[in-house]
Amino acid sequence: MKELLAIERELQEIQEEGDKRVSEYQAEINTAIENEKKANKAVIEAKQGDDPEAYAKAIEEKRMAINIAQYFEGKIEKIKDEPFITETEYRDYTKRIKAEMDAINNEGKAKVSKLFKELEAIKEEVAPAYAKANNLLRELQNNIYKFTYEKQMAEAKEKGTPINTDRLHNEYKDYSLIRGIDNILNSQAAETIKEGGASNE
Repeated sequence: MKELLAIERELQEIQEEGDKRVSEYQAEINTAIENEKKANKAVIEAKQGDDPEAYAKAIEEKRMAINIAQYFEGKIEKIKDEPFITETEYRDYTKRIKAEMDAINNEGKAKVSKLFKELEAIKEEVAPAYAKANNLLRELQNNIYKFTYEKQMAEAKEKGTPINTDRLHNEYKDYSLIRGIDNILNSQAAETIKEGGASNE
């Protein structure tokens, strides 16, 4: 990230330099526009006077002000259209940005790959507990409490009561942890990250 911030500063400086040139040219245009306004006034006054040379001079100053404004407008258009850097510099900046992002990305993949291993370890730790818990619940229901599936069905038929399906099989049903871990570990994105992480360990 440090390198990306350094590049950001460099690019901002290049942009600011270009903006500064535009501002300088705009100031010249503003001056030329003011000069044109003054020249217009001088043309009107000279036209009403008796001195043809003063009139010609006022017309020339007006034309010059217009030409100067157009000249700097052209400079601004050129700045807007032309790149601030060369193609080589553009490619160098692109390489630097992508290389830094590759480094950040690969470091992140390596860290996530380690987290995947932790998730796998959690799953391996929890999965036998699910099996054990459900074995114990079956034992408890069928052999200790003697409340088997068959007994429940017979009672419901005899009494004419609806069957409580939640009680038919006493089991632990919250598989969200294992399913969640499986979904994460078996996703296409996880496979890509694991490959990238493994190659950077």
